[in-house]
Amino acid sequence: PAAPPAPTAVGVAPIVAPSTPPVAVAVSKPPRLNLEPYFLPVGPHWKDTLALGAINTTGNTDSTALTGSLALDYKEKPYELTIKFGGIYGTSNGVQTDALAYNDNILRRTLPEWKTDRLYFFAENLNLYDGIKGISFRSVTAAGLGYFLFDTPKFTVDLRAGPGYRYERYFSGDDDSNVVGVAGLRATYQVNDHVDISQDITYTTALDDINAYQLTSESALNIKLPDVQRGLGLRFAFRDDYDNTSTNNKRNDTRLTAALTLDF
Repeated sequence: PAAPPAPTAVGVAPIVAPSTPPVAVAVSKPPRLNLEPYFLPVGPHWKDTLALGAINTTGNTDSTALTGSLALDYKEKPYELTIKFGGIYGTSNGVQTDALAYNDNILRRTLPEWKTDRLYFFAENLNLYDGIKGISFRSVTAAGLGYFLFDTPKFTVDLRAGPGYRYERYFSGDDDSNVVGVAGLRATYQVNDHVDISQDITYTTALDDINAYQLTSESALNIKLPDVQRGLGLRFAFRDDYDNTSTNNKRNDTRLTAALTLDF
């Protein structure tokens, strides 16, 4: 007789081998160049920005010129160091209309040993060459105390003031020097991850003549463009230099700058 058919399981789920869970593969970012151990301003605690652009000038001249700047910023508590280099060069109808170079350096150190992170000591040095106003070299060195009125990740405002020394040399061969007082204000506002606004004001006056003063103000809007290229951005800045000691030229110079920036 024929063999009976093999029994068939009814309602029994087939046995399936357990699947292997997916393994996450970590993608490591390329290491950032770190030259801090060699005392060079490139590393995780430095934020450096190169800016190149055009400038519109009113005051002693009305022209369009080229401008460039390099800002090196170091921040690692309790220290903060800012080093800036900048220059402007322009001609109009074959005549040089802009010839300016500057270097600003400021070191801040908060005083945690005084049980506060708001109070800080500062030392700064400001250097200037202005071919239009006939200043072959101006140097202001000052030190003093400052205080953070606001210090949050989005909004920072601090004031500083202290005594200093100013030396000035002119193309005519004359020079001048005196003891000065320096006061400054800095404010930054982080709108979002891509946009920030800043304001810097520095006031310098001779202590023996309050009419011998200079006032510099710079307002800036910085926009990062990560969707276009990592590190690329735009900078719009308005700078106002008022020199009350100027006699042969207009005392006020304003500059509106639009620049392409690169962070590294």
